[in-house]
Amino acid sequence: MAWARAARLASHGLWLASMQPGFTRFARALHDPDAAQRALLERHLRAEADTAWGRRHGYAAIRDLAAFQDRVPVSTYDDLADDVRRAASGEQRVLTAEPVRFFERSSGSSSASKLIPYTDGLKAQFAAATDPWLASLHHRFGGVVGGRAYWSISPVARAPERTPGGHAIGIEDDAEYLSPFAQALMGRLLAVPREVAREPDVDRWRVATLRHLLAAEDLSLLSIWSPSFLTVLMRALEARWDSIVGALPRARRARLDAAVRARGLVGEALWPRLRVLSCWTDAAARAAVAGLRAYFPTIPIEPKGLLATEGAVSLPFLDQRVDAAVEDPELGPLVPSVRPLAVASHVIELLPADDPDARPVAPSRLDVGARYVPLLTTAGGFVRYRLGDEVECTGYLRRAPTIAFVGKRDAVSDLCGEKLHASHAQVALDAARAMTGARLRFATLVPLAGPARYALLVDARDEGAGLAALRAEVEARLADNPHYAYARRLGQLGPLELRVVADAEAYYLAAKMAAGMRAGDVKATPLDPRWIEPPARPLEETT
Repeated sequence: MAWARAARLASHGLWLASMQPGFTRFARALHDPDAAQRALLERHLRAEADTAWGRRHGYAAIRDLAAFQDRVPVSTYDDLADDVRRAASGEQRVLTAEPVRFFERSSGSSSASKLIPYTDGLKAQFAAATDPWLASLHHRFGGVVGGRAYWSISPVARAPERTPGGHAIGIEDDAEYLSPFAQALMGRLLAVPREVAREPDVDRWRVATLRHLLAAEDLSLLSIWSPSFLTVLMRALEARWDSIVGALPRARRARLDAAVRARGLVGEALWPRLRVLSCWTDAAARAAVAGLRAYFPTIPIEPKGLLATEGAVSLPFLDQRVDAAVEDPELGPLVPSVRPLAVASHVIELLPADDPDARPVAPSRLDVGARYVPLLTTAGGFVRYRLGDEVECTGYLRRAPTIAFVGKRDAVSDLCGEKLHASHAQVALDAARAMTGARLRFATLVPLAGPARYALLVDARDEGAGLAALRAEVEARLADNPHYAYARRLGQLGPLELRVVADAEAYYLAAKMAAGMRAGDVKATPLDPRWIEPPARPLEETT
């Protein structure tokens, strides 16, 4: 046991040393973010000038950011889809001079999913954000070093896929985001072995994950994305305590039973060395923290930065040591940090949210309190790519802006990472109507919290139109979105509910007016990400 701890301490030390150069580069970039951005743009133009994309947009003649913005239009996934398909079929030098190593799936605005190409350069750009985050966390908040960690990054229960050109779709395990050196050290630092993430059965994956976590008495860091991911795991542990704990060694089982009897089933009792819980806390995730706090009432939470499948936008960071948490009246104890823009990772342009046709603003010139839409130019080949996210400038660290995620600019609902788009909801509703023959006066999908799930809101006069079959068909079509299907398999999202109300369109209008909208501004939509249930008149639910 002492030898294992010494080995983990040594591995942790080597890993931290490997991240120190990234920490130093990022800390230096905070003093002059515009210079760091110019260097990234120059590198991008040189590297990609002889690609199909670079030749198409005249990269060889571009000398500065203004010319880059003039020659290269803002892009969405639809603008890049043909080039992505060419790369996925095996064609070289389409979007990037570097070869594509693999593709990752994400949800799309006009399709259920989209493929994101990953190159070595893009992985290095992610590391330029994750290295300073992790190094600063370990430096500034004592007690994390030497313990094991649980990182939830990779999807589970996903069958292996390949593109027509033979590229793998999806990372095999979380360590693929890291450098080869870091990957060699991860085996000693992870509480849950990598192979568990490849378990095809969700229930067996959940049981195996919990057993490994409970066996890791020295667990010091839990890093997840959506708070509900961990809440669902803890609920499963609560429901199946005897069978899960029964497989552990007798001594560990006895300590767990005694701790839970004394303190209840909370993280503080299960893992006495647990120091930090890292998860989303912005936008819709903020409400989900309350459920997580039922199981982790006093563990400090570090709010995550904004990290998309396509690239990094911000990261938690603080370059000074602080051992005490700060108290947030809503979120509870938090690890002190701010979230600066990831100025050392990608070229990041910020469009004013209230005037998307305006010229982008330089990172050092954002207005505190103003909102912006980020555009990313990455080594994965996505150029001036509009993520659809809206962020708010919350201040500055050195000369770099700190930001908070506000929500999606386009009609996207994201209760726990499912990123459900209104256009996909429309496709699902249209297909379900055609399949079932249902004729509806009104239909819209609305997100519901506590527990997270969606409701299909329809009119009571349509009860005879095969609504149960319609609900099932809509649910099946929504699952074409891999993130929605994943959240459903894990239990983060409950099943789609069918809710029938009298005069649904009038009810919807009244609800939006009660939420502060003018009647003339209310438009029917296939998905309402900003739905608020009116307290005066609860929905009438069918079974």
